[in-house]
Amino acid sequence: MEPPPRLEFSNSSGGRLDCTASGLPQPTVSWQGLDGSNVGDVPGVRRVLSNGTLLLLAFPPELYRQDVHSNVYRCTAANNVGSIISRDVHVRAGIYEDSRLAIALRVRHYQALSKTSSLLRRMKNAHCLLKLWCCCSCYSGCC
Repeated sequence: MEPPPRLEFSNSSGGRLDCTASGLPQPTVSWQGLDGSNVGDVPGVRRVLSNGTLLLLAFPPELYRQDVHSNVYRCTAANNVGSIISRDVHVRAGIYEDSRLAIALRVRHYQALSKTSSLLRRMKNAHCLLKLWCCCSCYSGCC
């Protein structure tokens, strides 16, 4: 079973990527990073299980690691006959310390965008009025 092309999860939930393979002899399944190096366990953050599952554990914000939580992974199945590599799996973890804080930040961000948008609209209207005045003045022979 090939893993999905994308996995997004929060630090409070963690995530999981499954990869299974069958063959004779039975292939071993491992995980690689984008650079081709095998990935292993990272205490409190990531576990690679012997059944081919890559567990991205729930973690506190201070344990965020870009090389783990915002990375591209590939599953590899290999035996003495050969090996096969899965498609890229883009992994991204979102960090949420407190849902009330995240909502408050989103509201403040929206309010800031609204104020900026309103200011830009007023500036555009003022520019149009100035341009209209210049055009009218030039047209009337004042230029």
